[in-house]
Amino acid sequence: MFHHSGDQQLLETQRSGSQLWRRTWTPENSDMTDRETEYADSESDDGAHSSDSEYVDSEYGDVRGEAQLRGLPTGKQAPAGPTTFVLRQKVWVSVKGVWYIGQVRQIVIDRSSMSVRLCPMYEVHFRYRKSHANMKTVADPLKGNIKPDTPQFRAYLVSERCPVGSNWDI
Repeated sequence: MFHHSGDQQLLETQRSGSQLWRRTWTPENSDMTDRETEYADSESDDGAHSSDSEYVDSEYGDVRGEAQLRGLPTGKQAPAGPTTFVLRQKVWVSVKGVWYIGQVRQIVIDRSSMSVRLCPMYEVHFRYRKSHANMKTVADPLKGNIKPDTPQFRAYLVSERCPVGSNWDI
């Protein structure tokens, strides 16, 4: 039994009680042709195209370098910090993309059988600059939304022009 749908021809066959659909390819029904492409011979031993990386580098350049020249954020990752913190330690916490300085007030350890965590989460209290309200959030070090208050991280905030929502001098 043949079904015609646009330029595709489908063949239905019956084998051992189950239906199989096959696509029959013919050159006159296809918009693609069998021909050698420019990439067919350029494949290296590891399967990667050597010309691809050269093209991308020469055509587009390094985006981070251009951003630094224009004074824009470069999109660098925040410096890695520890994943464990102590009570009353000063930390930076990211809430909706804005960094606030605060203090660790509670260590949250989920002891449910459904949760298998590699490290605890931390309840951080901070002051919201616009309304001067005391706020709190639970931060997860594995997601990168809590960092220790170090000179390296402050330099990162300045160099990347990250939005900072609280005063630095707590």
